[in-house]
Amino acid sequence: MLFLDANAILYYLHDVKPYSQVVEDITSGEDELYTSIRVLDETIFTIVRTKAWIKLGIRRIEKLGEYVRKTRIRVLRGRH
Repeated sequence: MLFLDANAILYYLHDVKPYSQVVEDITSGEDELYTSIRVLDETIFTIVRTKAWIKLGIRRIEKLGEYVRKTRIRVLRGRH
């Protein structure tokens, strides 16, 4: 049994060398992998922030919130 934290998940998902290989080596021998809702929340938050920074140039969480609110309104009104 092995508990995965957000760093291990992010390293593996983004193939951050050499850490992703270490995570793969450690987890490959385990039958049961565990994590928590909090770790998943942190992982998703980090992925969203990273994508917003790379694809949209948004670095501040406040600006990301503004973008989401504006985009949601456009989608709800039928303007994609």
